Amino acid sequence: SSITIFNWSMGLTIASLTCLLFVPNILTHYRTINFIKKADLILQSICFISGVLLGATVTVIHFYLPQELVTLPDAHILIALFITSAHIIGLTFLTQQPRYFYLLFIPSTLPLLIAQFTHTPVNQLPFYFAYNIAFIATILCAYATQRNYQKISQLLFRNKQLIQISEQHTQWAEELCVQLQQEVNKSKDIEAQLQFNNHLLEQKVRERTYDLTKMNEQLESHHYNLAFANETAGIRPWDWDIENQKLEITFFDQQKQTQTTVIHLNTILDRVHPSDKKLFNERLKQHLEGITDHFNINFRILRRDGSWRWIHDVGRVITRDPKTQKALRMVGMTRDIHQEKKDQEHLRLSAIVLEQAAEGIFILDEHLNYIDINPYYEKLTGFSKSELLNKELFSIAINQKELQQQFHTSITQQLLETGEYMGQFDEKFSSGKSVYLWLHINVVKDEFHQITNYIGFARDLTEQKRQEQHLSYLKNYDSLTHLPNRLYYYNQLHQYLVNPSYNIKNLALIRVN
Repeated sequence: SSITIFNWSMGLTIASLTCLLFVPNILTHYRTINFIKKADLILQSICFISGVLLGATVTVIHFYLPQELVTLPDAHILIALFITSAHIIGLTFLTQQPRYFYLLFIPSTLPLLIAQFTHTPVNQLPFYFAYNIAFIATILCAYATQRNYQKISQLLFRNKQLIQISEQHTQWAEELCVQLQQEVNKSKDIEAQLQFNNHLLEQKVRERTYDLTKMNEQLESHHYNLAFANETAGIRPWDWDIENQKLEITFFDQQKQTQTTVIHLNTILDRVHPSDKKLFNERLKQHLEGITDHFNINFRILRRDGSWRWIHDVGRVITRDPKTQKALRMVGMTRDIHQEKKDQEHLRLSAIVLEQAAEGIFILDEHLNYIDINPYYEKLTGFSKSELLNKELFSIAINQKELQQQFHTSITQQLLETGEYMGQFDEKFSSGKSVYLWLHINVVKDEFHQITNYIGFARDLTEQKRQEQHLSYLKNYDSLTHLPNRLYYYNQLHQYLVNPSYNIKNLALIRVN
């Protein structure tokens, strides 16, 4: 049985040592990111199992082999060979990771270390002494080998860093050389550009001198144009010397010559309309005291012919006393807005008429879309103004039948061709209202005869139509029996006689009272 155990332990030990020689390289070669932890566990397991097998083999050789098979010195030689071989392999391949080495080293040496304290014959003391020396030497060698490996790794890492830094510095140097060359090229370009700019500057000076001459001529021409524009717009610039209460008004005559008239301020104030004088004085006082940023007012002034004219006056103080902040000089302009006021009043009256008219009024654009309506048209259609704006003329009606749609299309076509439509018809709106409508639409053109708008008038004739139908009914039907009367009879008989579609050749008539 001892020989069998020896054979098995020897075989397993040799197999484990073989794994230690080849498996680490194989696992390292096929190691990936996902396989790192598994490979580490496999290597630790192999080291530990190999150490246990070595310890078991050493125990079998030392304690269980019979003396007649292997003598004690031979057994010690075999133990030394096994332990030395295993430790050499461990020092060679496993000291890079200390835990691998110690997983192999400790299980293989632990049995004999324990045996020194449990079974120590005198004749084996030299062996145990040598074994302890080898144990300590192996640990020291492992420690020294690990330190050397760490130093070598640090040196390799530093060398790698130095190489990277050197490569980076080399790259920087090349970039600096490129930048330096670019700067040299730029300096040459700048020098050439400066020479070119000098030539251009000389040319520009000559051109500028010529342009200034032309500008002076243009300024004089613009002065005349400004005078004409001010005269056309009715603008009169003014300059008020507040200390002396004198107002200088500049205007332009028909020859475009500047004329300046000096008027005392009281002369102007006496001509302001009595209803506007209070507001005029308040706003002027507020601006002179610095309460408002500028003076702005519309007021009426008396003309020499005795009529009142509306004018717009705008001004601002441009000079004040540095200590007291009292206004010293004020400039501004006056514009005649009498015609604008009349136009505004006319527009206001037109708007009132549009709002209060007793029939529907609407305005369409050139594409027959609503752009404005009055309140009566809102009431007539059942839609609000916001609902009708930008809608097409007949988009608010319900086209229940194809005939109704064709009728709307014919009205639109007539508008586009002739620019006018007037007629009466039944209309039902999508708001739910149904009316008998009188509609009149006219086109509006600009001075170039281009269509700009359409103006329409609409009236609700539903009640009038109902009364007409009622009168026609009373005319043709008896009010008591609601049967056709004699007039209806005569009309129908006349239609039978004169209408060729009935094709009457023989006719018999019976009349009873």
